[in-house]
Amino acid sequence: MTLLSNTPPHAVVPLGAYRLDDLRRQAARADQRLLHCDLTGARDKAEVLDAIGTAFGLPDYYGGNLDA
Repeated sequence: MTLLSNTPPHAVVPLGAYRLDDLRRQAARADQRLLHCDLTGARDKAEVLDAIGTAFGLPDYYGGNLDA
């Protein structure tokens, strides 16, 4: 049994204590998607939203607005 095998597909789980490579493998085994975005250098909301857009391959019209 793996970390993600009993996790519902819609769940948001804090995973900071786990290695990223292990999480990716476990997500693949559990037929789930792992979305990862490194926000280490982000200093404000605009930089966080820009990093999310880039990491998740959002289209250019995303505009850095999660509320839209």
